[in-house]
Amino acid sequence: MINSNKTNKYLFLVNITIVITVLSQIETIRSVIRPIMYGLWVLLLVFALIQNRGQSISADVFKYSAIYILFVLFCLVSTIISTNHMNSNFMRVLMIPLLVSVVASVGLKDIKIKEFVGMSKIYVLTALLFGVFIHISYFPSISNWLASRMYVFIEKNSAAQIWCVAIILIFYVIIPNVKNFKLIWYAILLYFLFLCGLSQCRTALLAIIIVALYYVIKSPASNKIKILLLLVIVGAGLLNLPAAQPFVRHILLLDKYKVPNLENMSSGRIGYYEIALANLAEHPLFGTGKYYVDCMYICALVENGAIGFIIILSFWVKRVLDNFRLNKMYNAVSSFRPNLIIALTIFYFVESILEGYPPFGPGVSAFMFWLICNMSFSNMITGENNESN
Repeated sequence: MINSNKTNKYLFLVNITIVITVLSQIETIRSVIRPIMYGLWVLLLVFALIQNRGQSISADVFKYSAIYILFVLFCLVSTIISTNHMNSNFMRVLMIPLLVSVVASVGLKDIKIKEFVGMSKIYVLTALLFGVFIHISYFPSISNWLASRMYVFIEKNSAAQIWCVAIILIFYVIIPNVKNFKLIWYAILLYFLFLCGLSQCRTALLAIIIVALYYVIKSPASNKIKILLLLVIVGAGLLNLPAAQPFVRHILLLDKYKVPNLENMSSGRIGYYEIALANLAEHPLFGTGKYYVDCMYICALVENGAIGFIIILSFWVKRVLDNFRLNKMYNAVSSFRPNLIIALTIFYFVESILEGYPPFGPGVSAFMFWLICNMSFSNMITGENNESN
């Protein structure tokens, strides 16, 4: 067992790293803060390994490491006999969740409910600070926003991952564990949804809606009617209130195209998919090398061919299967709403269909998902599960 004082210091370093990592998304300070962020993650990794010396390392860490090493070997072989894969997007993208997984599974073995709730609050409040900065910087005027026919905030999809994970943490972790000021946390949750709308992050909004529907499905029968009725009232209001319609149309980009169709509404994704699959036909086994398209599965397949795709997919499939197994552990913790881990998994599954790097990255955006998935919550079940914040 790791010394309690050392654990507290390590948690403090983790929380500082969370703050710096989220704030590193701010473009004006990125060149300064990113090196600090990388240094902090290296420190976390080193300290975790030092504190864990002499103790066994999780079998999952070895499995994820083996998958990544296998992918690196694939890239080396492919570069020799086919196309250059040493600059592959997934060489970098897969490394980040692997390192975060090591930090969490080795360094956060004994986290307690109070500590996890505190960590969640720090993440949410930092995401809020980041969101306010984006709001002031890119959306100072609603009229200008409505008049715009292009994305004002280019890195919106990465930001939306941060905001939506924060929404899930507020709903599943923070609100069940606070006695006062719950309305403030709900207000922050709604503000994150508002930011996703302002940024026109349709994939993230779709994913969070599906998470909400999953919550309704898993709710007790007595609550389902109330929740569904509330959702219907809100949805009908947004669709039918004249004052709300310009906002809804602009969020969904319905006012951008004279003739909305699937190709336009997907921001050209359908055409890009066709081009990508045509490129794959020329390199079916090893792929084309570095490539990008807004679907993680097509992107991984075209860039790495069938062989590399199977390796990459195994990384994600293992995480999903592990999460269903871990969900029982989360559900044993009475201070959380059930199915937290599945809600996060559903969100990233939807993101993975319509964006190129989720659930693996961009690393700054997806790190909290991998951190939470790899924490050990044994203390919560063996005596800490009644501790509230």
